[in-house]
Amino acid sequence: MALNKLPKVIIVGAINSGKSTLFNRLIGEQKAVTSKIPGTTRDWVSKETAFSGKSALLIDTAGFLEEETPLEEKVKKFWENIIQKANLFIFVADSRKGSTPEDKKILSFLRRFSVPIILVINKVDNPKLAEEKLRVFSELGIQDIVWISALLKKNLPYLEEKIASYLPKSQKDKKPETKIALIGRPNVGKSTLLNALTQTERALIDKQSGTTRDELEAKLNSTITLVDTPGLKRKSKVRRLLEFFSARRSLYNIKKADLVILVIDASEGIVHQEIKIASLCQKAGRRPIIVINKSDLVSKDKLKEVIQQINARLYFLKPLKIFPVSALKGKGITKLRKALKKTA
Repeated sequence: MALNKLPKVIIVGAINSGKSTLFNRLIGEQKAVTSKIPGTTRDWVSKETAFSGKSALLIDTAGFLEEETPLEEKVKKFWENIIQKANLFIFVADSRKGSTPEDKKILSFLRRFSVPIILVINKVDNPKLAEEKLRVFSELGIQDIVWISALLKKNLPYLEEKIASYLPKSQKDKKPETKIALIGRPNVGKSTLLNALTQTERALIDKQSGTTRDELEAKLNSTITLVDTPGLKRKSKVRRLLEFFSARRSLYNIKKADLVILVIDASEGIVHQEIKIASLCQKAGRRPIIVINKSDLVSKDKLKEVIQQINARLYFLKPLKIFPVSALKGKGITKLRKALKKTA
């Protein structure tokens, strides 16, 4: 299934060059989680965005970490997969570091695709230094070079005009879009469910808790977008800064979505945290669809027991729509997909 029919403008660059900050500035909202911690972005984050009236799918990608871990290998494969779908690259470099060997390595890789590249020199907080920075980075041999400060919002209008110059005119009479948010605790299988419903490898999957940090979007069809959100932990367990911001984005998505899917682990049944999440949905005026994932891991009697518990503990949301599935094995996915299309 295609990502999107819109042209794809992909932001790439080394770790901590400011890709996610630039992404948030260009879309006008805090969608990608940003921090000084290397490797904050793991998946790719996207948003349909207009540049001078021309629409595109803007995509923020993960940078590379030096560690050779299984998770980082997955991140690298994700990076390479999305790069191949680009119509335009926004290559972000850190002005304070100058032209680095890593920049040259990434740029060499991008040039294989014969796709236009705009070199964005970020963190130029003082415009008086712009000419000097442009001269330093000219050695990379990129024709279109733009200096900016994403953090301070400097020279962004010029960058937007430059991006628009590469885009075709937008199609009119676009159908309204329905957004469906997948919410729940960490490791209940939200990302696996997203991939199963869209029949893509859209979300990065790993056994490590907290793999998803940003909200991730994928098309179910031309008018329905699924949004995978970071797992919602209890407040007492939200210790790290990245987890705090990820949780805040998940709560925002409950309010923003047209429809919410609450994913529950069949092997664990419904727990107190999920009752609290359901309560948040109710306050936001949303009656979630309940998906019991990993149903292949329990017996039929156990599954009946879990369904009874859900009906009893989420009585305030009745009538409930409950779908037992196995996202990993594809069990129940077709039925759920059809139901989502009818609901939307």
